[in-house]
Amino acid sequence: MLRAPKKNPDVMRVKEGIKLPSAEEIEMAVLGAMMIDKETVYKGMHILNEDIFFSGKHRNIFIALRNLFKLNEGIDHFTVFSELKRLGKEEEAGGASYLIELTQNIDSPANFEHYARIILEKSILRELISVSHEIASEAYNAKQDALSIMSAAERKIFEITEKHIKKNYVDLKTAVNEAMDYLDSIHSKDFLSHVAVPTGYYDLDALLGGFQKSDLPDTSCPPIDG
Repeated sequence: MLRAPKKNPDVMRVKEGIKLPSAEEIEMAVLGAMMIDKETVYKGMHILNEDIFFSGKHRNIFIALRNLFKLNEGIDHFTVFSELKRLGKEEEAGGASYLIELTQNIDSPANFEHYARIILEKSILRELISVSHEIASEAYNAKQDALSIMSAAERKIFEITEKHIKKNYVDLKTAVNEAMDYLDSIHSKDFLSHVAVPTGYYDLDALLGGFQKSDLPDTSCPPIDG
């Protein structure tokens, strides 16, 4: 029997009939990229969390991705489906066919950060709309004095700002572990053959893991006078 989808808390706090900002096709592209490109998983875990996804099934898929990432397991639509089954969420996440669809409808993993920012912005807008409705309701009811309502409004807006700023900070232990995992990954055969650009020098590739994105090595010598 199919379970009723979990309601988005942002939707529950606003009036019926109001269409909230969302970008579900962008959410699909982001999750699909994370299932086919290991580098986007590292980026996604620093930028995103399940709460910013508008779609309930996308939140479940992201949770499965995060669990696999924490266990340092391989990530593709097979392992994600297996994790969703373990969580009892495979039906709520759209099933195996939906996961395959996500991996097939991808523009380019290179657009991942741009797409992630769009999802994050939509999430912030939904939170602002939700809080605005709460503030308006408190103002209409006038159960507190105006200064108390204004103070509560400022606090709620600040909490949204603080929550998203905190995502930019990672504790030292987590940062070190993730850095070590990334170093291991860039020296793997799969990474060298599909992601990195070989330098043409085997010993140098063994040390650097090939050229990475944003690398612009300067091997020229400075001019010598005299």
